[in-house]
Amino acid sequence: MHVNMLIERTRSRTGKHASYSNAFLVTSEGKVSEARARSRREARGTYARGSAVEALLEPPGPGEVLVAVTMRRNLRGRVHGTLVVYDGEAGEVLRAVYRKLKVRRSRGDPGYEWAIRAVMDHLKLPVKRYNMSTGTR
Repeated sequence: MHVNMLIERTRSRTGKHASYSNAFLVTSEGKVSEARARSRREARGTYARGSAVEALLEPPGPGEVLVAVTMRRNLRGRVHGTLVVYDGEAGEVLRAVYRKLKVRRSRGDPGYEWAIRAVMDHLKLPVKRYNMSTGTR
């Protein structure tokens, strides 16, 4: 299972909008590191300034999960985005959204909440509440 993802850090010409996406490997102990890319090629980002790369990410090893993070900051400075957790064998196992300082499960297994918490702590994003009881399995 390989994940093809756009890794970017871009912002608009005016600086009022920004986009960030990256992938992280999280071990079962909670250690977070950037995911390894098997191949990379230049790509066009969402906004005009900054850099973007389309990467083919290596699958996570045993005891690891891959967390893909995509965040956007709008004109008012509010940040919202998605967090997707991939397991080595099963593919996508959990999808959550980040809005209004809250992380809410959209679908998947809530047992992978620990990986989302570890990435949010690593990114130092403020979170008021984690709601893993919503969504579909």
